[in-house]
Amino acid sequence: MKQQFTERHQNICIYAGIFGAMIAATSLIQLMKYTNSHWLAYVLLSVYSFGIAAFILLAMQKTYAPVLIIISTALSMISVAFIMITGFYSLILILHFLYGVAICIVLYMENIPGYLKAQALLKNEEAMAWRGKL
Repeated sequence: MKQQFTERHQNICIYAGIFGAMIAATSLIQLMKYTNSHWLAYVLLSVYSFGIAAFILLAMQKTYAPVLIIISTALSMISVAFIMITGFYSLILILHFLYGVAICIVLYMENIPGYLKAQALLKNEEAMAWRGKL
């Protein structure tokens, strides 16, 4: 029996992706406003840009988005550790990390990666069926 990608799963992907991208963008804006030219600032710039991209791909319901969210969360954990070592505490940076952890848990508890793979296979089968006919 094939599992259907329901409207509930679509809403989880869309809203989690949008809110995650907004949180990552807020972290990025804060980083650009309060840091100066330092190698750590440039590294964190790429980490938060990657986070924005990962959450946008989740909102677009791409098959590889859950893996990118996990990578983004791990990078966010490392960046929060570096920031706290320097003595700078930011609520939005900690929130970005905790949101990534929560979304990873929700995605895998709801088996959304499985649904995304099934949806991609169905789209691929439909494309193959129409390929010779058009």
